[in-house]
Amino acid sequence: MSVDYNAIAAQCPGCGAPLEFRVGSSRVIVCDHCQFSALRTDKGLESLGKVADLVPTGARLTLGARGRYQGAGFEVVGRVQLEWKQGVWDEWYATFEDGRFGWLAEAAGHYYFTFAISPRPVPRFEALWPGQKIFLPTTGQVVISDLKKARYLTARGELPEPIPVGEEVASADVAGQGGVFGTIDYADDPPHIYLGREVQFDDLRIDTEGLPPPKLQKVSAAKLICPKCRGPLELRAPDQTMRVTCPHCAALLDTAEGNLRILAELKRRQLAIPLGSKGTFHGVEYQAIGWLERECVVEDVSYDWEEFLLYDQERAAFRWLVCSEGHWSLVESISAGEVEEGPKAARYQGKLYKAFSSVTARVTGIVGELYWAVKLDESAVATDYVRPPEGLSCEATAQETNWSHAVYLSAEEVFQAFGLEKPESAARGIGSMQPNPHAKAMEKAGPTALYGLLAAVLLLMIFLVRAGEKVVYQAQLPSRDVAEASSGSGDTKETSFDTAGRSDFHAAAPSEPWTSVTGFSEPFVIENGRRNLEIQLASDVNNSWAFVSGTLINEDTGEADEFNLESAHYSGTDSDGAWTENNRDSSTFLSSLPAGRYTLRTEAGWEPGKRAPRITLTLVSGVARIAHFLWVALVVGLFPFVILWRYGAFEGRRWEESNLQPSSSSSEDDE
Repeated sequence: MSVDYNAIAAQCPGCGAPLEFRVGSSRVIVCDHCQFSALRTDKGLESLGKVADLVPTGARLTLGARGRYQGAGFEVVGRVQLEWKQGVWDEWYATFEDGRFGWLAEAAGHYYFTFAISPRPVPRFEALWPGQKIFLPTTGQVVISDLKKARYLTARGELPEPIPVGEEVASADVAGQGGVFGTIDYADDPPHIYLGREVQFDDLRIDTEGLPPPKLQKVSAAKLICPKCRGPLELRAPDQTMRVTCPHCAALLDTAEGNLRILAELKRRQLAIPLGSKGTFHGVEYQAIGWLERECVVEDVSYDWEEFLLYDQERAAFRWLVCSEGHWSLVESISAGEVEEGPKAARYQGKLYKAFSSVTARVTGIVGELYWAVKLDESAVATDYVRPPEGLSCEATAQETNWSHAVYLSAEEVFQAFGLEKPESAARGIGSMQPNPHAKAMEKAGPTALYGLLAAVLLLMIFLVRAGEKVVYQAQLPSRDVAEASSGSGDTKETSFDTAGRSDFHAAAPSEPWTSVTGFSEPFVIENGRRNLEIQLASDVNNSWAFVSGTLINEDTGEADEFNLESAHYSGTDSDGAWTENNRDSSTFLSSLPAGRYTLRTEAGWEPGKRAPRITLTLVSGVARIAHFLWVALVVGLFPFVILWRYGAFEGRRWEESNLQPSSSSSEDDE
C-alpha cells in the first residue's frame, strides 16, 4: 500500500541514529538501536528514556507487516507489550490507507481489532464484575468478560501517545454478539473506549515479505536446566509457556523473564497420552504439551478429571482435550458475547444447551507446559451446559469469565488420532455429552410410524373399495308358530316360514337349561370368493338373553365353518339410578370363504320360561375388517413408543448425574 504519512526525519537523542516518523499522527518513536523512546514536539524530539527489551511471546505479527481489514489496507507501525499476573500480550498499532488507525491485540492465538470511539459514560471499574451486561453506544448490549490491572512493559516502533512504561492501568474487556469485542481503558478520566471485533489471522491477509521473521523464543534456549534436579528441560512452546513441570523431579517451574524459578514440588504422574504426542482432530495437527488434574466435591463426594493442553504450532493456538470417567471431549474457547445465558440454559449459535452441573473446580495436578501462570489449588466456578454430543462450559472467577465449546469424542477416536493403543479400561457410566445411541432411531421412528399408518390407511381404502359388500342371506329366528310350539307341550313340530332367503326350518323340542329350535336354510350363493363374511345378529331380548349357533356348509366341497353369537340386555334401577348392561347386537367373521353354494344350519336358543325373542340373522359378504387396521395401527404405534422408552431411559441415566436439574428436564429443544 502507498503510505504518505508526512514522514519526518530526526536523530535519536540516545545514540544519534536516524529516526523517521513515517506516520503523520505518530507522536512517539522507539529507536531500534538503543531502545530510547522519543516524543515529537513542536521544538523537536524529547527523550522519554530507555524502554525494556521485548519479551518474545510467539507473536505472528511484526513491525512493517501489511494486511487488509474490512476491505481497507493497513500497516503495522507500532508495538506495545503489557503484562498481568497471568501473562504477557501484544498490542499492535496499525495505520490504514484511509487515514484511520486502530489497535490489533494478539494473545494466545486470538486476534482483536479495535478502534477508539468518542468518550461515553461507563460504569466505574470498581462497579464492574465478570458476566455483567452493560450498554455501549453503536454496539448495544455487551458482557464484561475480563477485568484486570496490567502493567506496560515496553514498546517499539511508532505510537500515537507516550506509553507509561511500568505503570499499572485498569481495563475491562467486553464481548458481544457477532464477534464484537472492546476494551474500556481506565488510564484516564473519562475512560477511553475501543470497540471492534475478534478476527481470524488468515482473514487479515498479512504480508511480511522482505521483513525479518519474529523471534520465537521466550527464554534463552529451548533446552534448559531444571534448577532443582539439574535435569534437562525441553519446551515445546517456549514463547507461550508460563509454567512448566520438570519431567525428572516433577518440580513446578516459573519461566517468567527467561529464568526458571521453583514454585512447588508435585507428584509424578503417568499420563494416558504422553506429552509431546501429536494427534490430528478435524484436519488440524496438535501436540499435547500440558496436563491438568482438576477436582470438585459434590455432596461430600470427590470427583476428578484430567485436561490435556493441545498446541497448534502453525496457528499458535490452543485447544483442550478433556477426559472425565473415560469420556472425552475436544474443547475450544469462545467469546462470552456469543453466549446468551439463562438460569437453566444457555444459547450459542442458535442452539439451546441445558444446564447440567455447577461446581467449584480446583487444580490438583500439573504436568508439562501451560500458557498462563497456573498454580495448585487455583479454583473457578465451572458451570456446564449440554446438548449431546456438544456442550458449553463457563468458568468464572472474580476477574474473568471464560466460555468454551466442547464436542464429544469416543476413546477410540482420541487414541487413534494420537496413534496410541486404547487402554483396556472402559468409560464409566454415561457421559454428560455422550450421544444417545437411540437418537437416530428416534429421528426415524416418527416418520416410519407415519408412513406405516399411511400405508395401512391406503390398504384399508383399497379393501373397502374392493370389498363389494353384499347381503347373501337373511332370516328371522324363530318363526312365531315355532316359538309357540316350543314353549307349549314340548312336542316336536315341523313348520316352515318365509324369510328373505326363503328358508325352511325344522324345530325340535329343546332340553334344559334353555329353549331352542334348529333349522336348515335352503341353499344360497356367495358369488365373490376369498372375501370376508360377516355374520350379524340382532334381537329384541329384554332382561333376558338369546343365542344362535350355526354351521355354514359348502355344498360343493363339504367343508363346514361354525360360529356362535349371543344377544343379551338387562336394565333396572337401584340406589345409583337407572342402569343397563350387555348388548342386543353381535357379529363375527368367517375369513376368505370361496365362492359357491352354501347351506346354513342354525340353533336359536333363549332363556327358559321367557317369551321367544325376535332374532334377525344376516350374512354379508365382502366386509372389510376395521379391527385388522386397528391392530396394524397399534403395532406401528408401538414401534416409536419402544424407541422413545429406550431413548428416555438413557437420558434418565444421564441426568441422574446432574446436580442442577431432574431427569425430566433432559428433553432437547431446538427453539
